[in-house]
Order: sequence, then C-alpha cells, then structure tokens
Amino acid sequence: MATPFFRGKRYGHNTSNMVEIINNWIVEERKLSIVDLLRELWSRNMDLRFRRRQEADKFDPEVVLTKYSASLLAQSMESSNHRSLRMADPFRGSILSLPW
Repeated sequence: MATPFFRGKRYGHNTSNMVEIINNWIVEERKLSIVDLLRELWSRNMDLRFRRRQEADKFDPEVVLTKYSASLLAQSMESSNHRSLRMADPFRGSILSLPW
C-alpha cells in the first residue's frame, strides 16, 4: 500500500481505491434500477459541482490565485465563452457545442 509514502494532505480521503469511494457515496442508490441509478448519479454529481462552484465563487481571484493560476483561469474562461448551454432548470444543463 502506498499510504505510508504519501507525503501530501489527503483532505479526508482515506480509502484505497475509487470503487470504495463511489460505493460509500451511493449506498441507497445501488438498490435502484440502472436507469434510476444513472439519473441519481447525474443529479448528485451536478449538485456537488454546483455546491463547489458556489464555494469557489466566494474567493477573490486577486487574493487567492498566483499569477500562473490566474492566467490558466483566464484561458479556461475564454475557452468557455465559445460553448453553448441548454438549461433544463436553473441548476442543470447540457453543453451543446465544444470550443473547437
């Protein structure tokens, strides 16, 4: 196991593989039919991304980011300006076009 050799912060992730993480995340959902399971996984993932986006929006980029990470963020935002979205509701949507 590589855990004793990992010198970085684990941020609360102490499981040894991704399957354990997913199984612990969807305890009740595993009992659903495949279609309902996929729908629930999609919804949970979008909820998680939305909450993380709300949390990230609280930070001031001028204070938190280095010059390098600020330039990467600016490039990413410029790339996203060329994408089109179709919103299903105020919190869910689909990407209709890619930035190429």
